[in-house]
Amino acid sequence: MTTTNLRKLDPFSAEYAEAAGITPVGPELFEELLEPPSFIVGKPITGNGMAAIRDWIMSVEQHFGGQNMATCHYAALLGYYAHLKTFRVEVSDRALAQNTGGHRSRYNGHAQRLVDAGLLVKVPKKSREKGSPYVLAERVAI
Repeated sequence: MTTTNLRKLDPFSAEYAEAAGITPVGPELFEELLEPPSFIVGKPITGNGMAAIRDWIMSVEQHFGGQNMATCHYAALLGYYAHLKTFRVEVSDRALAQNTGGHRSRYNGHAQRLVDAGLLVKVPKKSREKGSPYVLAERVAI
């Protein structure tokens, strides 16, 4: 049995891989690693008022599934209080809790979950536009 001095071989050659007892790696294994990753971002929704809001609520339910039904309920309430043309949320969490008869901290954290998921986007308000800085959004992969 002959031994090969590994220091004299090119570490990326097939001969080195055979002498070291490892599987040679070709460039085809790295093809999937070289593709850029995709990111999910929120894009403000557009379209027909009530139908677009209904579709947005369905996308929230599909995203959160059965694990976060409180967030889905919160999203449905936001859809009720959203402007039909700009889709801007026109009520604060405290006012929403007051309107539904709940405690003022009842909806804490739900808006942040929707923002983190890309379903609410912060868009600067125009002059004379009322409501919060958040707009209903759809998830888009870029």
